[in-house]
Amino acid sequence: MPRDRSADLLNDILAFIDRIESWTPPNPTTEAGVDEKTLYAVLHALQYIGEAVSRLPVEVTNLAPQVPWQKIKAMRNLIAHDYAGIEAAVVWQTVEHRLPELRIAIEGILKRLP
Repeated sequence: MPRDRSADLLNDILAFIDRIESWTPPNPTTEAGVDEKTLYAVLHALQYIGEAVSRLPVEVTNLAPQVPWQKIKAMRNLIAHDYAGIEAAVVWQTVEHRLPELRIAIEGILKRLP
């Protein structure tokens, strides 16, 4: 299993999760103050997360089968290619609920890499 490259990608994902969390209010779905620049910054970071996920080898993603890896890649493609179809509510749902779950999974994978 290619630890160095995978570990770098996983750490990149964690860094983007950190950035997103620092940019968004604790409950973005009900926060009226989320501005357009924040939304675009979050979308860009989610796109990077999806790209990093797409580069992870299957041996690594198999270490966390509960993670919807294909959905993460699909969200990246949606952001990159169908930006008009993006719903802010879905983005904030992802930020609030899915990113904390992804963080836990990524941290667990990093502990299991040789």
